[in-house]
Amino acid sequence: MAGVDRNAWMMTFSDLVTLMITFFVMLMSMSVMDAEKVKEAFQFFPGSGKSMGGGVSERAANMKVLVPQPKITSKTAPKRWTDEQDLQPFHALTDWLRARFDEREFDVVRRDDAYEIHLDNGLVFEPGKTKIRKSFDPFLSELTAMLSGQSAVRLKIRVFNTDKKELAKTKGIDSLWELAVQRGGVLADFLERRYGLEGNRISMMGYGEEEAPSDGWKTAAGGQRIEFVFMEREL
Repeated sequence: MAGVDRNAWMMTFSDLVTLMITFFVMLMSMSVMDAEKVKEAFQFFPGSGKSMGGGVSERAANMKVLVPQPKITSKTAPKRWTDEQDLQPFHALTDWLRARFDEREFDVVRRDDAYEIHLDNGLVFEPGKTKIRKSFDPFLSELTAMLSGQSAVRLKIRVFNTDKKELAKTKGIDSLWELAVQRGGVLADFLERRYGLEGNRISMMGYGEEEAPSDGWKTAAGGQRIEFVFMEREL
């Protein structure tokens, strides 16, 4: 037919290819989230301008917020977590805690693939605040010193905020999840900036009231706690 451009289909085809590339890029970006991407995403929602504001420095904003990963079974667990000699540095850190804090304020969990120290939020932060208590600073110093001799170990920080009363004492924070993310970022940033722990060895996750820990140990404030999880480093 006269006047019809036979190459017009290329316009539609190029649009289709562009959409497919965008779709796969989106899938890839969703596989691992970091705080900066979360911050950018929240800008599209009303009233979200303050959701990530305050308390987290630029370095902390770049810390990874990892999606939950499948638990490593005992068949694939690194040998280091079953060898008592390799666990001595972690036991020493736990003994340091016992000498300075009430044992009801923390708990220790040994798993096939990890060594975990769970702490009452009140030991680390004041209610509704994102500034680390000065009394907790020595523990972070001891933790960093221990990790400096364990190059094959990485640290995952998990923060659980489940007490809605804390929101009444916060400024510029609209949810317990946001408070948890900010506190995790502050801890990770503090370990890197103050004590020089490599950023690629630290990750953090934040949980709100709908994701309270399900195990038996409860702090004075219910599920309010911070977990320092030591795991095999991903090289």
